[in-house]
Amino acid sequence: RIFREEKPDIIHLNSSKAGGLGAAAGTLYKLFFKPKGKNPKIIFTVHGWAFNEPRGQLARAVIYSLQWLNAAMCDRVILISKSDYREGLSMPFFQKTKFALIPLGIRPPGEGMLTKQAARKKMRDDFKISFGEHPVIATIAEFTENKGLAYLLEAVGKLKTSGLNCMAIFIGNGEREAEVKRRA
Repeated sequence: RIFREEKPDIIHLNSSKAGGLGAAAGTLYKLFFKPKGKNPKIIFTVHGWAFNEPRGQLARAVIYSLQWLNAAMCDRVILISKSDYREGLSMPFFQKTKFALIPLGIRPPGEGMLTKQAARKKMRDDFKISFGEHPVIATIAEFTENKGLAYLLEAVGKLKTSGLNCMAIFIGNGEREAEVKRRA
């Protein structure tokens, strides 16, 4: 319904679930509802292939098949890591031109990013976090299983147990937020 109302030129999808559902909806739209003279492009950006997540062999095979089907329904697939790009290129029956590697970039300090000192001051002022001389580990993430926040919590616990005074800052929310807070 949204595609019929908006008549998009590009349908850009992210995440495995939204990518699969969006590619299916976009394909149906292109086949049955697209306006005359329009040929919208379906583009999927992979932020890590879901079939690489720790699961059983059968689950990984099913997810691989679904992600292959997702790629088949898309006009282009953008990958942000070289390893995911290589895996995309190895998928059978696709031309290499379907996949594009566009790595994430980080701007150097001074180009819109805060310096370390300015970031610490902002954290102190805005969030009332006091920094000592100890290391600070921070993450900005959706609190879901595949982000590996449990590993970070475990690592910080081991660092503290070994005598290293450090601090971990978690910024985000999501389905595992209560569990992350409980474990912290």
